[in-house]
Amino acid sequence: MIRMNKNLVSIVVPVYNAAEHIERCVESVIDQSYDNWELILVNDGSTDDSLVVCYALQQRDKRITVVDKTNGGASSARNVGIDRATGHFLCFIDSDDYVGSHYLSDMVEAYIPDSFSLVITGMKLLCNGQFQTFNYQNETVTTNIISDLSLKKFYQHGGPTNKLYITKVVKDNAIRFDTSIRNYEDLIFNLNYLSHMKAIIYSESTEYVYDIGNSSASKTYNGVEGEMKLYSFYSEALEMFDLTLLNDRKIIDYKNAFVVRSLKSLYFPGCEQKSFCEKYNYLKILSDRVTPHFSYGESLLWKSMLRLLRYRLLLLTHICCACLGGIKKAKLE
Repeated sequence: MIRMNKNLVSIVVPVYNAAEHIERCVESVIDQSYDNWELILVNDGSTDDSLVVCYALQQRDKRITVVDKTNGGASSARNVGIDRATGHFLCFIDSDDYVGSHYLSDMVEAYIPDSFSLVITGMKLLCNGQFQTFNYQNETVTTNIISDLSLKKFYQHGGPTNKLYITKVVKDNAIRFDTSIRNYEDLIFNLNYLSHMKAIIYSESTEYVYDIGNSSASKTYNGVEGEMKLYSFYSEALEMFDLTLLNDRKIIDYKNAFVVRSLKSLYFPGCEQKSFCEKYNYLKILSDRVTPHFSYGESLLWKSMLRLLRYRLLLLTHICCACLGGIKKAKLE
């Protein structure tokens, strides 16, 4: 049975060139069995008819608010939504996605009043008309004894969707999405939020539908400074939760993933160009950040790059990465 406390839930949806899909998203919110919500549609400078569609949807339900802003990216749009949110709870939905009718009720039901907990649900991935379900068992994990398994579950779907936040905690602690980086900014947001929580509540609900087919996401990098910033934040998070000694290599080896991304940001086309001296100095820093084991699974090639860095063969690392960057550029031309 749902705990009928009926706290207001603020739903933030960043909208960018989503005219074809935003109505489906909004309809799924209107159809919620939990009716005490406000929907904040933040149009992020769309160049299609997204804003027109949003205003038309606003006319259908007084609980819908439309905010129009210049383009600044999804993080910027979510931050604007946070500023406008008035609910006790806060959640995010991507404009290309949609939710089942019990999405909000399942999350509110899972939340334990006054527990200072982050609620995380499973989800369905929709690709080419086929659904793949990722679900959790109902479980509550206190943040001071987070297990290897529970932390892995947290990182598996580290985005801001399929989660229920406490708005006051977000606002009082000035937790916002970092607009200076383009990837993993949601992971930083969640780790910041989790540092103020006492527990993570996993729910078996799978009402969130992530539509891979409509996703406009592409593989981009944050620039070497952004990637190194992520590395530092991730390391601080591991220490914050006393996880530096965990035996699970997949968790610790995220550090190597950020090192590889830093290398790609230095040498791959489309990233800010650096001089040889600048690259060499960055390689010195990165060489101290490679973990002793190399389970990072992108490819044997990048494991080799990590080994070269680990043993401070910096000039050879530079030559190899420059060659890889040249090959990547040739493929794009």
